[in-house]
Amino acid sequence: ENTPKDTVFCVLMMDFQPGIDGFVRKDIFEQLDELKEIRDMYPQKILPFIAINPNNRRHFELFAKAFSEEYSFFGVKIYPSLGYMPSHPDLMKIFEICSKYDIPVTTHCGTGAIHASVNKHNLKYFIINKRDELILKEEKKIFYFKKQFDKFFNSPQNWKPVLNAFPNLRLNLAHFGDNLISDRAKSSSKKWTNSIIELINAYPNVFTDVSYILHNPKMYSELKNMIKTNQKLGERILYGSDFHHIAISGKYKQLRTIFAKKMGKKVMRKISVENPLNFLNIQVLENV
Repeated sequence: ENTPKDTVFCVLMMDFQPGIDGFVRKDIFEQLDELKEIRDMYPQKILPFIAINPNNRRHFELFAKAFSEEYSFFGVKIYPSLGYMPSHPDLMKIFEICSKYDIPVTTHCGTGAIHASVNKHNLKYFIINKRDELILKEEKKIFYFKKQFDKFFNSPQNWKPVLNAFPNLRLNLAHFGDNLISDRAKSSSKKWTNSIIELINAYPNVFTDVSYILHNPKMYSELKNMIKTNQKLGERILYGSDFHHIAISGKYKQLRTIFAKKMGKKVMRKISVENPLNFLNIQVLENV
């Protein structure tokens, strides 16, 4: 009820089972079936993104099923702090397919993330050496605090090996580092925001979104100024809400109204219609 009538929802799945301890109420394959049923009920409203977690032994099977002719999912969702790096060897195989067929990828790229329950991890991932070559690295890591998970797994810098291998990958680095570049922002958030901007400048299909920035009206003016003064950045910022988090406080409708008014019709159309169509590689959408 709190969104424009023509809104299309990019529904992002999560696969917690390999990383979070506790009882699993519904297997990820059962969730896949349920989301397909919902999408089939509202085919013009929902673009589903399947969660791919390389620590799930059936992730290739899940990916193949989601993009089969029967299921026809639209994109891929990545959440590294569940215990894997973006350049995990299996994910690189997934991203090769995504790049080839223009399948968009959205990844969590901010702090305040959910993280794996276990603190000891045997990791495999690609890095770029001094000769600009991709080499596989294996290491054991122990994490003691939440911030360590965020800093290690969610940094936008982790995507450099992926983009080095697949420079045309359609990638949304969600949350824009959580804070914008200002004296109010924490130094780590400033660094992440700058890194995202660098990747946007370096690669043709890298985007970011403002999900959860919606919760802080103090950032609205700065965001609008960045959109208007940096042309390339302005073409790669996507509207996002993280509405399920903001709705907990009961202020989603209020904040969305304030945000839209502050951005103005021209900017709102750019970040909520034109840029998303570009990221999603949709050329024509009726009634837009």
